[in-house]
Amino acid sequence: MGSLAATGQPAYWEGFGPLVPGFTHVAYGDLDALSQALGPATAAVILEPILGNAGVVVPPPGYFQAVRQRCDQAGCLLIVDEVQTGVGRTGKWFAINTKASSRTS
Repeated sequence: MGSLAATGQPAYWEGFGPLVPGFTHVAYGDLDALSQALGPATAAVILEPILGNAGVVVPPPGYFQAVRQRCDQAGCLLIVDEVQTGVGRTGKWFAINTKASSRTS
């Protein structure tokens, strides 16, 4: 139930409520929204390095580096969801190590 509550896709929630409380969803790539969502009660940020169900959506340049910094400042974990992109599917063992996820410009 925790992973179901973590997904930002409401279509998967139907018929499974009530969901585990405490999850906040923000738009992918929106650092301002992420910064506003982080607080003293934030345990972790969970992100996919490349969105798969929405098409192939790569993060904006420098996004993961900025998210890492914000998580460090907030004292929370950064969890990278590699279910669809890991195990060599992007040419690297983990997609977080690809240029698409780590590019800075």
